[in-house]
Amino acid sequence: MSSRTNRKQKHTSNGSWGMVNVGLTILYAILALVLLFTMFNYNFLSFRFLNIIITIGLLVVLAISIFLQKTKKSPLVTTVVLVIFSLVSLVGIFGFKQMIDITNRINQTAAFSEVEMSIVVPKDSDIRDVSQITSVQAPTKVDKNNIDSLMSALKEDKKVDVKVDDVASYQEAYDNLKSGKSKAMVLSGSYATLLESVDSNYASNLKTIYTYKIKKKNSNSANQVDSKVFNIYISGIDTYGPISTVSRSDVNIIMTVNMNTHKILLTTTPRDAYVKIGQTSMIN
Repeated sequence: MSSRTNRKQKHTSNGSWGMVNVGLTILYAILALVLLFTMFNYNFLSFRFLNIIITIGLLVVLAISIFLQKTKKSPLVTTVVLVIFSLVSLVGIFGFKQMIDITNRINQTAAFSEVEMSIVVPKDSDIRDVSQITSVQAPTKVDKNNIDSLMSALKEDKKVDVKVDDVASYQEAYDNLKSGKSKAMVLSGSYATLLESVDSNYASNLKTIYTYKIKKKNSNSANQVDSKVFNIYISGIDTYGPISTVSRSDVNIIMTVNMNTHKILLTTTPRDAYVKIGQTSMIN
């Protein structure tokens, strides 16, 4: 009687383990399928056959778990294996999703460019608001569109109509501001680094009384490349801020990708170079 009861309890226990393992197998299969779909759809880990190796590994785990369940061997081991690889698949899915979200955010930001236009006065100036000025100096021939956008925004936002006095460059406007020849100037964020190269403390000498950010949608799209050998131009700006910020290019790299040999060549081009002036011993 006791032996029959023990066999019945063991059978019930094995049946419970079997139901748990069936549920875990279904869960693991779903997670593995989502992981593999994401990996191949977005070409994650598609080098050195790593994606193929991962696929084979996940399928082997699934096949082993099904085999152990059919033979009713090691139900506890089957449970542990399914739980571990289900967690691994879940972590992989989460990691891929994070990478996709980061890439999407970068692409969304890169879809437009952003220029910060400001009206500045000397730091020790009594001027606190744009309503206190009647004119500003700005290089309208150099940066006309952005300056016009700034003036339009100023008129609409602050109901202030400020006269723009043309100068040759932002450098000239800054020099006039320091010498007291003018009371205010327009400063473009994309030209600020040029002032910094001349006067490293220029920012501490200025006080901003109005700022307007101009956003422009980038209409240029990447060319479709059918060849397995192609070039990508990489440009880095010498300015702190988001990727959409417009400034002078500080880093210029041509990346040559060879899909046949699986090699990448980075060719750097210098921003500055000293060139000998003809018929003289001077370097410019």
